[in-house]
Amino acid sequence: MISAPIERSTPEAYQTSTTTAVSVRPTSTARTLVYDVRPEDFHTQLLAATYAALRFGQGYVKNRLPLEAEYIASLNQSYDARRADDEVVYPEDDGRIVECGTARAAANLLYRDGRCPGWIDISVLAVRKERTVMHLVCCGRYVDDDQRLYYYDRGTQPFGIKSPALPLRRAGRFRLPRFVRAKKAL
Repeated sequence: MISAPIERSTPEAYQTSTTTAVSVRPTSTARTLVYDVRPEDFHTQLLAATYAALRFGQGYVKNRLPLEAEYIASLNQSYDARRADDEVVYPEDDGRIVECGTARAAANLLYRDGRCPGWIDISVLAVRKERTVMHLVCCGRYVDDDQRLYYYDRGTQPFGIKSPALPLRRAGRFRLPRFVRAKKAL
């Protein structure tokens, strides 16, 4: 169980990063072709990954999963001591959990300074009112090259579609919790 304070994100939040980034990017690079991650593509990939995770999750749960989604992002969930020279980390994200009411708010939170997390695991977490709550478990290393994102070969980069957290001694499909507060769900 994660016990960090829960923050709420609005669509306007994080349009421009006001946080301190730590980068060890070299002054010159040997790569000549870099496929930049664009904010529109990142938002589109989030929407596609949400739909895929909803469909995948529906096979495990008895609840009806509404197509409208909200998000809970667990930031910096990776080991970042041995990162590549051009990867950026945001140390203030350690242990942060942020509630995002829309896909746009989640995309604005995660897309910073032309970069996004190297991987993001997405899964169904719960049902709240008429929305499905999606859990985003995010890498702490931010990259700007689309081809360096995890799951690139599957076309879902940087999103890995995961099952809902499975209960012990599960026999068949199970019910997701209905909850009001994110802290209880994690």
